[in-house]
Amino acid sequence: MSELETLRHIIAEELTKEQPNWHLIERLSRSEVDNSVHAVRFSVDAGHIQRLGLELVAKQETALAELIKNAYDADASQVIVTFHNHDKQGGELVIEDNGLGMTLQVVRDSWMRLSTAHKQTQPISPRYQRLRAGRKGIGRFAVQRLGKTLMMETEVVGSELGLRVSFDWDNHFESGQDLNDIFNHVEQYQKPIEREGTRLRIGRLRETWSEAALNRVWKMILSLQSPFSALTDAPNILTEYVDPGFEVQLNGESTRQRKTTLGIESGFLQHALATITGSVDENGTATVRVVSKKTGLDDSLVHREKITLTGPFKFTARYFIYLSEVLSGLSVPLAKEMDPNMGE
Repeated sequence: MSELETLRHIIAEELTKEQPNWHLIERLSRSEVDNSVHAVRFSVDAGHIQRLGLELVAKQETALAELIKNAYDADASQVIVTFHNHDKQGGELVIEDNGLGMTLQVVRDSWMRLSTAHKQTQPISPRYQRLRAGRKGIGRFAVQRLGKTLMMETEVVGSELGLRVSFDWDNHFESGQDLNDIFNHVEQYQKPIEREGTRLRIGRLRETWSEAALNRVWKMILSLQSPFSALTDAPNILTEYVDPGFEVQLNGESTRQRKTTLGIESGFLQHALATITGSVDENGTATVRVVSKKTGLDDSLVHREKITLTGPFKFTARYFIYLSEVLSGLSVPLAKEMDPNMGE
């Protein structure tokens, strides 16, 4: 019996069983397809996961910030980050958020799918209409970059069951295996029907975490905070929900506490070259003022034409020039890092 005939016999025999081993059937069928003399296709080595983690996310603080951004993109209002024994290798990191969570289909089709276009096709979050902050499809590699194991629990509102998936990056995703042959067991557990969110328990941390590294994470986190107080409690016109804001706790310290030392207001906005304020009053009269203490400029303009379609409002904007001679007291790279509108 030839090798091809043997494969067909095994598959046919497996299909007669009451509970066939579909993993075996899929692997053997793929082997037969890949041996076709009429076509070839790409395959992925399991070790590619390891290489991508190190190449796409070079720094551990960037990896952590990326996971926090993913929680922001999932419409979380709170993220709790807790380190255990982070001053030495082999510690543990837990990241918990109260965002939308993931169904099994989303885990399979989005989180487990490499190079997904989900954030390109859906650049705005569904609940609070946030502009997504995370880099596209990099979350799973950020997790692998930080630690050797992951236990992910994710929950969606309206379901009585949560999903738990475990990953052992170094032992299961070894070079020489086909990535399609590695399966991660999904476990279901009971949960309150109204609870939602995702918990990442990253074990056996690859590196220690210094205070300097944690401070760099804080600066990235604070770039997700609006530099201005909310002007209204009215919901976004595109959604019935009001964005409650985004609060991060890192080892017991909150974003609110950190704003006083590393916040955008004190560490970034005060270095603007100019401040531009404007308003439209109840009569439709529009006024704009530009003030620059660095250049001695203080100029105002009242528009002749009335603006009647918007109703009264006020705004404030800061103007920056990213040159060292203008950003006195703040480095250009740090300024670009803290600017929420500047890409990585």
